[in-house]
Amino acid sequence: MLLGACDEAKPRITGPAPGDGFRAPAVAGLDGKVYGWPQGRPLLVNFWATWCRPCRAEMPALDRLYRESRARGLEVLAVSVDADLQLVREFILQTGVTFPILFDREGAATRQTLAIAAFPTTLLVARDGVVSEIVVGAREWDRGPARAAVDALL
Repeated sequence: MLLGACDEAKPRITGPAPGDGFRAPAVAGLDGKVYGWPQGRPLLVNFWATWCRPCRAEMPALDRLYRESRARGLEVLAVSVDADLQLVREFILQTGVTFPILFDREGAATRQTLAIAAFPTTLLVARDGVVSEIVVGAREWDRGPARAAVDALL
């Protein structure tokens, strides 16, 4: 079972660092198909789980950000590290989240490719594929400093 931090604490990150190229893990959508990662567009990738209270709390702000910024080129993807796909589907139905959700059962690819173990963790990736920022913990993505960081990518 995957155990990871699920709060505002700042655990040590051993995966990518700002300035590194983004190495996308091979994960599938909720339909089971593996999709290619967007390239040449600014990207926000959120790693989360349904069992993580801060993860669930930030989803509405991520969705508002997505709805407001996708016309300007922003791609928002969320990678669930849950063990149960049905829980993820139920969460999406309950919340009405509209951005793409990928499913990495128990975080296998996430841990192996990116060494992410704290949730939520969000990577901001510039158009050139370079990680510009790594944020551990929940944020109000549609306002304040978090929104400013995203807008800087656009």
